[in-house]
Amino acid sequence: MFKMSADSILRREPLILLAILLLAVILRLPVLVRNPIPAGDGVASNLEAAVNLREGNGFSTMRKWTLYSKSMDDFRPEGNRQPVMTLLIYALFFITGPGFTATQILSLLTGLLCLFMCWLWARKNFGAIPALFALLVRFRSARKKDYSTQPDSLMLFTALFFTVLLIADREVLSFRRVVLLGIFTGFAYLTRTQGMLLAFSIGLWVLLRGRGKRVLKLLLFVTVFILTCLPWFARNLTVFGSPTYTQGGQFLLNGNHWLPNQSI
Repeated sequence: MFKMSADSILRREPLILLAILLLAVILRLPVLVRNPIPAGDGVASNLEAAVNLREGNGFSTMRKWTLYSKSMDDFRPEGNRQPVMTLLIYALFFITGPGFTATQILSLLTGLLCLFMCWLWARKNFGAIPALFALLVRFRSARKKDYSTQPDSLMLFTALFFTVLLIADREVLSFRRVVLLGIFTGFAYLTRTQGMLLAFSIGLWVLLRGRGKRVLKLLLFVTVFILTCLPWFARNLTVFGSPTYTQGGQFLLNGNHWLPNQSI
């Protein structure tokens, strides 16, 4: 009986996956409607920086968010946010014009992408039925609902994290996969600063799984990662004097980066 049930689930896997993602949207819509303003400084900073970019003020925010500088200028370079989420909002505003509802819809799509990549990774490693069960558990997460209706970078970073894990899941890493790891790990860092820890981890993984040409592949990974992040490194070096500058030195270790409900 169990075998028949499992076979039935496998035959209907695409429909079940679609149904769970649709339920995720239905659960998030009331949260989206009841919270029509930015929730917290991170969300507000992403929105403000996107508007400032659109108006020619650069990647900057107002005094309230830039506690690392004594300057009283109306706008100062933002030193505590990575650029990817802001750039996505910036691109969106060219289509919709500035507005919070549009960014909430973008966040909803980012949250669905995060759930989908989680399912994809779980399916590859544990099978179809455990992956669907994991998705069924995760789509109801209160944290997931909140962060899927606010333009924060957490959902996008987690989606990129699972993407990197999927690319890295090989006994022997080819040069092509090493290039992809450099690109997507770079995007992860440009989304949130803890992506640098992911880069260190993947560098060790490339060294382990590179086999005969492991040193060459490690150099390739580092080169692609640096090239992916180079415009941001150059901006930080010009503005702050350090390519990896962040407010308060929270480049690698910071308490709010490691809350399990935020990152898993």
